[in-house]
Amino acid sequence: MRRFLSAIMTLTRSRRFKDDRGSNGDCGGIARVEIPEGASATAATSRTPPSAEPDIARTRERKACESDPVLDEITVASACQPHAASRNRPIIDGRQTRLLGRTRGNPGVTGVGLDIMDEPPRRNPKRKATEPVTSHLQMVDDLLREAVAPVTTNDIREWTGWCELESEPAFFNVILRDYGVKDVKIQEVFSIDDDFLRLLPQPVYGLIFLYQYFSEDYEAEEPSEDSQVWFANQTTDNACATVAMMNIIMNSEVEIGAELEAFKETTKDMSYPLRGQALSMNDHLRTIHNSLTRRLDHLNADLFLSGEVDRFDKNKKKRKASGSTSTGKKKKPHGQAKKKRKKINPDIAFHFVAIVPAAGSVWELDGLKSGPVNLGSVEADANWVDVAKPFIEARMLQFEEGAVYFNVMALCRSPLATASTALAKTVRQLSLLSQRAEGNSEFSSLAANAPPPFVADEEGLHAFGLTSKVVEEAEVEPEFASRIKDVADAAELFTVYEELVTAQKMAMGEYKNEQAAMYTDEHRLRGRKMDNMAAIHRWLEAIAGHGKLEEMARDTQ
Repeated sequence: MRRFLSAIMTLTRSRRFKDDRGSNGDCGGIARVEIPEGASATAATSRTPPSAEPDIARTRERKACESDPVLDEITVASACQPHAASRNRPIIDGRQTRLLGRTRGNPGVTGVGLDIMDEPPRRNPKRKATEPVTSHLQMVDDLLREAVAPVTTNDIREWTGWCELESEPAFFNVILRDYGVKDVKIQEVFSIDDDFLRLLPQPVYGLIFLYQYFSEDYEAEEPSEDSQVWFANQTTDNACATVAMMNIIMNSEVEIGAELEAFKETTKDMSYPLRGQALSMNDHLRTIHNSLTRRLDHLNADLFLSGEVDRFDKNKKKRKASGSTSTGKKKKPHGQAKKKRKKINPDIAFHFVAIVPAAGSVWELDGLKSGPVNLGSVEADANWVDVAKPFIEARMLQFEEGAVYFNVMALCRSPLATASTALAKTVRQLSLLSQRAEGNSEFSSLAANAPPPFVADEEGLHAFGLTSKVVEEAEVEPEFASRIKDVADAAELFTVYEELVTAQKMAMGEYKNEQAAMYTDEHRLRGRKMDNMAAIHRWLEAIAGHGKLEEMARDTQ
């Protein structure tokens, strides 16, 4: 904040200097040059400083006309600004002309004539000393206003970079929904203990592990080329979040939508790097990823990339002279054993990796590695997270004790879909129970006093994301059918009825709770997209205009 106030004060002082020296608008006047009779008309093209006082110019012109009646008035543009002269001259057939006024006191001249200029105008007119300063200040002011202006949808679509995303499940959930992925949810994992992991919505399709990236030798891990595992490399900066999510959902039995289905089909025969490049160049994926960003995020990403290029070019000769490769690693003599090396740099950014069960094993899918890394096999009915826990714990132990350099999120089945399925199941079961108890007046009397909370009409079904077809096709366990088949007592039938009503209330409550969580995600997303920098900048300009900004800056020191 202090640096921002200092920048505003600098611009304010610069504007005051501009006001004292004069603005570019003062240089835009028109000068009149008087040429004696018989003189060459082209002589009028020489640059004459513009008059600062129009009245004085007119007075001089009048006196000159009175002393010599044969005078031509030639109007030329001021040469204070670039191309100003050419803007004020008439244009005929693409050539600049000089406008000759009616000669006073000369009866031989009866009208206004046009004289085509044989010589081209001077391309670099002289400028006032104040113009470079004022032009530079205006350019800086315009750039600052543009930098703090809100980003538009077209700006996001046309920008080809990727912005860094916070590790916020709400943002990831909205991104997945916009991608077209259905019935999934990303939920933060606060502990990898078994008791907490059992509370996660089931099934868990994958884990997203965020940690501070550090260089290490991966050769001992032997990446696999298993064709049953979908994997894409990360080929551009700041795309690791989307790459991690893609590496999970492409290996899971979830509905990914038409766009991602087409992308998966077109990239199925590509190598890992080419698949990652196709992901980075996909306008649909990139635009949705960047939909959370502000203009300053774009500028920071571009500035960082520019700095990386400058550093690479600066050190290129040094690497070559020291016998290093393009990756910065020194060339090793033939036959020398490669050692395991780890280095943690506190200035290095954080990185997302995916951990996924696929093809009977658990895989680490890190976009910066050459391929998937097998973490161990898993049985069909076993909890695959147990295989991933040692890997996560080992990474956590590599950091200092008490330091929070990591985060874990789980990509699970959406509780909204689970609750909707459970509600459809209870509606179907209540329908079967009513058919079984048809004609039992005692049961009908008991059920009438405790009606179910859900009304299975069109409006009620739509409110919970259901249709009549979904209810009719809801799966009912064979145990339930056999249970009500042999029951003839009204009291026993009513007991089953009460159990179903309770289950229905729970499903409806879970559905509404998840809907509220989705609304909260949308609210957080709108807050992330909101950009108030333009208003803040204008407010500070107003404060600076009243001379209060310097006083506020001194008070903050």
